[in-house]
Amino acid sequence: FYDPQYTMSITINGQLLLCMLAEWLTQDRDGTHSNDAVKMVQINTDGLTFLVKKTHVQWMRDVCAHWENHTGLTLEDARYKSMFIRDVNSYLAVKDGGGVKRIGAYGYVTPMENPGKPECGWHQDHSNIVVRKAAEAAMVNGADVSDFIMKHTDPFDFQASVKVPRSSRLEWGDEIVQNTSRYYISTVGRHLTKVMPPLAKKPDVERRIGVEKGFTVQLTNDMDHFNGGTINWYYYIEETKKLIVS
Repeated sequence: FYDPQYTMSITINGQLLLCMLAEWLTQDRDGTHSNDAVKMVQINTDGLTFLVKKTHVQWMRDVCAHWENHTGLTLEDARYKSMFIRDVNSYLAVKDGGGVKRIGAYGYVTPMENPGKPECGWHQDHSNIVVRKAAEAAMVNGADVSDFIMKHTDPFDFQASVKVPRSSRLEWGDEIVQNTSRYYISTVGRHLTKVMPPLAKKPDVERRIGVEKGFTVQLTNDMDHFNGGTINWYYYIEETKKLIVS
């Protein structure tokens, strides 16, 4: 995990080489003027996305080929019909030939659904999957958010989870529950609270932190406790709106 040579030769060097490719694509050949035929959309640690005018596609390919020869690296490419970007780590990309690439907050395909290429590993948060699906349906297909969510039938897609360390406890109303718990936001139920050890400045005062502050939840460590008639539709609709970008 701590290897300075690897960090410098692979991680940092690779990012610098991507920056060089971005410069070559967005500047004229002599490097002195901006090239308005290419517009950079995003760049992260292992790739970049850009718009290029049809008249300059071959020029772009020539630049990429020159970069490959110069660096000894090989580029992979994909064409997108549209992209919806919340930030560099969370976006949806609709592929030109069909299919959707989901990154970060928009990923919802689990290893159970696609063992070879999941978007949410078992170690990641699978909370509120319905919100991610509704945001995609709205942005890509123009679906109505309220209609999509209220007609969604998979109870597991409404579930969220919370975990507190052994030094803390989880309270559902006035009941202490297991430290790792599953729940959904409900119109009936109780408030969920993390109770953390005191800080040094206030050694006699436990820290109480609300989970889904302002909303009541129903615990579903046993899925028999799920009742679709008590789902708080307002919560899921508003959470979806936070993911929708134009």
